[in-house]
Amino acid sequence: KTVRIVRIKVFGERHFMKVYTHIDEDRTHFDIYVSLLRRLGSNYLIMNFNLRLKSEGATDFQKIIDMKGVNFCKFLMDPLLQNFFRSEILLCPVKIGNYSIMRLETGKVIDPHVLSRGTYKFFVEIVEATGEIPKVFAMQVISQIT
Repeated sequence: KTVRIVRIKVFGERHFMKVYTHIDEDRTHFDIYVSLLRRLGSNYLIMNFNLRLKSEGATDFQKIIDMKGVNFCKFLMDPLLQNFFRSEILLCPVKIGNYSIMRLETGKVIDPHVLSRGTYKFFVEIVEATGEIPKVFAMQVISQIT
């Protein structure tokens, strides 16, 4: 089975950050670039994410994973996550500056051999629970397993 990135949609709240992504030509991996304009982590940040699947021949997406209310700062402190991103710089509060995560492969995050063929939508958002601006960051990665 092969994994191919179809599209990435990304949002960064303009008062907090500028963010963009780049999908490599082979469509198996992508890069995320963030220019953080304000320190993140001074307010309570929560993360919501879900994974949905539309199997081959199906008309609707089904939720596979749906996690809400994850403490973003505690999530960043997880040693497995630091190993995944190969970095310890992503700790709260996240300082003003430029950050990038290079060559993220959806096929390495989830083993395609254990998943059904079809279209997958992974969505993640970071929300400032106590602030004036509720959504700080959001990203949707649409991939196909064939």
